[in-house]
Amino acid sequence: MKIVILCVLMALAAYNNGEPYDFNLPTIEGPYDFQVRYFSWGFSRHRGPLELAADLYAEERALLEEHPEFRELNRGPLVLHEDVSVEVVTSMDELAEEWHTKYAEDFFEYKYLVMIHFMMGHSMLEYVVYRIEADGTVVFRPLLHNLGALTMPSYWTVIIELDNHFQAENFHAVFISNPWIS
Repeated sequence: MKIVILCVLMALAAYNNGEPYDFNLPTIEGPYDFQVRYFSWGFSRHRGPLELAADLYAEERALLEEHPEFRELNRGPLVLHEDVSVEVVTSMDELAEEWHTKYAEDFFEYKYLVMIHFMMGHSMLEYVVYRIEADGTVVFRPLLHNLGALTMPSYWTVIIELDNHFQAENFHAVFISNPWIS
């Protein structure tokens, strides 16, 4: 009986007003683990990419716990869609030189990369990976805790590290509006 009560209490502790605290973590269709990394090129693709060190999902979750009303922000696609490209990288030979310090040959024994390059209308990242569908659709949603930015286009690369067991015929990116608007 004590175990059942403990399990119920643990389940309730994982919910905030009926929603799981990790509601905004990216998901993938299937049991495969993956990592998402965000890189900024700034205002020009001629300098090297800088990885965002912050955990965007944790920062957003903390803000939404304090201000749950922000979850209802009506944010829509602001990405400059004509400049979105997706590449799948399965070996070091396919990897551009600027990424060689981030990955080693043995990484590609069990994993591969999906790299999505796009331009934002502002200097800050405005979208994060929301989910990856079985057909290879990478769904981006608005980042709800955007702190404001310069209105200058900026370049971004999102790298998704996927398990070799998850395969899709064709990866492509889709940018959606806030999925929690009621």
